[in-house]
Amino acid sequence: MDSPAQASVLLVDDIPANLLALEAVLEPLGQRLVRAQSGREALAALLREDFACVLLDVQMPGLDGFETAKLIRARERTRHLPLLFITAFSSEQALVREGYARGAADYIVKPYDPDILRTKVAVFVDLYLQARRLEEHRALLRDRERSVMERAVGAVGSGSTETDGDVGVGEPALAGALVSAAPVALGVLSPDMRLVQLNPALARLLDVAEERALGGAPLAQLAPELAPYLQVHAQHVIATGRALGGVPLAFEHPPGSGAVREVQASYFPLLTDGGHVRGVGLSLIEVPEAHRSSGRRSSDHEAPTPSTTLH
Repeated sequence: MDSPAQASVLLVDDIPANLLALEAVLEPLGQRLVRAQSGREALAALLREDFACVLLDVQMPGLDGFETAKLIRARERTRHLPLLFITAFSSEQALVREGYARGAADYIVKPYDPDILRTKVAVFVDLYLQARRLEEHRALLRDRERSVMERAVGAVGSGSTETDGDVGVGEPALAGALVSAAPVALGVLSPDMRLVQLNPALARLLDVAEERALGGAPLAQLAPELAPYLQVHAQHVIATGRALGGVPLAFEHPPGSGAVREVQASYFPLLTDGGHVRGVGLSLIEVPEAHRSSGRRSSDHEAPTPSTTLH
């Protein structure tokens, strides 16, 4: 996987000479510098692509820097975009406070030190590129996890134990064996919320007999304390076709014992060849007691809501 080599930096000023000066200062960073000569041009650029940061002149005709910043902050996608205000007219505290109130990461007064400005922008570029690399790595891991789970669940569901000639164990049987031996709790929910497949780890976690679950028993019967939370997330995956990952769930088990267990749940859409969701792959990883976020049960919370979408 290639790391992104460049970030884009948006330069906003109504005076071309000022933009040229900023480009001269920032050119050594080797990043993509995008010009905008008004607040409206800046907003249009932000609709087209993502930026590491924005250098925004305060004094502009039409939409000034503060008004432009307000509109930038109003959009969810750009709400946390670093804004560096630049002004040639004043360092009065009232204007400085106004800049920070509009969400400024910094407020720079001309004449500025080119080296200091370049260093400040470099920090935001580095943070942006690190975030991009991290997200790409996470996406790769999610894709691999989803692929492995779909293949393994498909193999278990087929019940196949065929071999590929005389070479050895075939892929379906091998995948099924790996799922059975996996320490992670894995299962498959049907669209009507029946547990149609599970491995021994999930059977132990839910304290149910595998034979009972494999009969397609409703999840609400097999795990009444967890079913409302697992079902709402699984139904969200069926409705959207998108996975959910890292959803924390705490529950009392056995019921009435006062003992609280916590798991991290992930849900993956299992698709037909036509792209329709035929079920939901379920993965539950138990959280060690020392690493638990709280001792509260899921039932102590408000109605569960899906979170942490995996793209």
